[in-house]
Amino acid sequence: MKIAIVLKNYEPSVGGMQKLFKEIAERLVHDYNDEVEIITTNLYRSPHKPDNKIIAKQTEVINGVKVNRFSVILFHITIINWLNILFKKTLNVTVKNIEWIKTVMYSPVSAGLKNKMLSTNADIIIGSSHACTFMHYPLSAVQKNKKKPFIFQGAIHFKEDGKPIFLTGKMLKAINASNSFIANTMYEKERLVQMGVAENKIEVIGCGVDIKKFESFTANDFRNKNNIAAGDTVIGYVGRIVSYKGLSTLLEAFAILLKSTTAVKLIIAGSSSSYVEVLKKQAAAIDNTADKIIFKTDLSDNEIAEVHNSLNIFVLPSAEESFGIVFLEAWACKKPVIGINIGAVASLVQHNRDGLLSNPRNPVQLSENLQYLINNPDEQKRLGENGYKKVLANYTWDKVTAAYRKVFENAINSNIYK
Repeated sequence: MKIAIVLKNYEPSVGGMQKLFKEIAERLVHDYNDEVEIITTNLYRSPHKPDNKIIAKQTEVINGVKVNRFSVILFHITIINWLNILFKKTLNVTVKNIEWIKTVMYSPVSAGLKNKMLSTNADIIIGSSHACTFMHYPLSAVQKNKKKPFIFQGAIHFKEDGKPIFLTGKMLKAINASNSFIANTMYEKERLVQMGVAENKIEVIGCGVDIKKFESFTANDFRNKNNIAAGDTVIGYVGRIVSYKGLSTLLEAFAILLKSTTAVKLIIAGSSSSYVEVLKKQAAAIDNTADKIIFKTDLSDNEIAEVHNSLNIFVLPSAEESFGIVFLEAWACKKPVIGINIGAVASLVQHNRDGLLSNPRNPVQLSENLQYLINNPDEQKRLGENGYKKVLANYTWDKVTAAYRKVFENAINSNIYK
């Protein structure tokens, strides 16, 4: 099978989407002898992000996967930013919230990427993320005998009220015109069905984790390097260090926790960003936090596994998730998790079964959940082991890859564009 995967960013860019498709692509090549090509940009981050960096290599093969990177036009982002400042000051209008402007900002403007997508000799195309204009491929005017089966992988984020954070009418039309839509959770599927997407078009698969990689480390590998006492309870977050991940709330909860518990550490680990300094200033303002809060940035995959194994409790305080691969990584180490009670996370984390849920931006409740687990080590063990069993049953990379490939096979065999 020849498979084209179209993405905003790919390795060495870091993120959940990049991780998902890297793992799937490499397994398709090595386990199924498929030909996989990545069609992507030469950017490390989304086009609208400031201080973006360019990946030098235009074409390369990474672990058997051919990667094609194309340059992106970015000058319009500067113009939109200036217009946003002007309109905000004069008319109190945020032009970035205008639907078509938001689409242009989030999407890579790249003639090379578009042409490659239209000319690929792949048997099937899968694209992600939903906000990008290249996801409109099912609506394109390519001749029917040339148009490829298209799989729409959404990873759509929803607000607390169930409304999508960004989903235009054209995006919904593209979903309905695709061969299949792959959702991360049942919640994502249910919401799309309510919005008019055919239920039989949606497959729920989710993401995966390499359990063996996480089992090859012990709790002491990271603790010894960072002088963490054996009796300390270690709470941690591992992921992108950006504002929407709710890390400010986690610091507030930790400050409350310190009033009743002293033998505790907090680790915040992930890719570096300007937001790290914001969090460090917030942490420095908390009383009695000398050597209690540890920041680690730009870790290797092995170092990430070390951090997860060192934890007693994993926390993802984000109220804007479509899944949460980091929950799987914590469960791979048999750690209990705490997430935020929003639709997608509640579809993955079962409260009092394999983790606990807290309300968004509620540091008091989060601190209470942390205190409960600290006081009840048997509960830590029970929740962590149940999470581990869930991963084994549903979320190994082998099972996720097999599920994706089955969707590809079905789409090729019933290509609606023939």
